[in-house]
Amino acid sequence: MPRPHYVDEPIGQINHLDALRPENDLREILVLDLDAKGKEFAELNVDTMMSSSPSG
Repeated sequence: MPRPHYVDEPIGQINHLDALRPENDLREILVLDLDAKGKEFAELNVDTMMSSSPSG
């Protein structure tokens, strides 16, 4: 089965029209954005990465 996978099962109800605005598109946020970030991360070498935390 090709990716991405979707489950089409009603689990709730949308009460406000703001949820339908393009900037709130869950498919865009969860599937496309995370897929792009995952590809970027997959190309990195975790053994040579530096910590960006103040304690690191």
